[in-house]
Amino acid sequence: MQLSSGKPDLDVYKFVNLAEKEANEKGGFFSMEVDSENIFQRSLYISDIMLTYSKHFLDVVIIDSTYK
Repeated sequence: MQLSSGKPDLDVYKFVNLAEKEANEKGGFFSMEVDSENIFQRSLYISDIMLTYSKHFLDVVIIDSTYK
């Protein structure tokens, strides 16, 4: 699997960098948790447009928890 898809930790590293950059530059939100061994556990990314929508339509929440 690593031959075709690469190392899993590299994907996480790329995602974290991209999400942090987007959140910082465009006003979104990014948070992540790691365990006691600094291993990625979970994250939350909200784009700037979704934050804007949440201020107007807070009664509706859409969560995409797609995996693979």
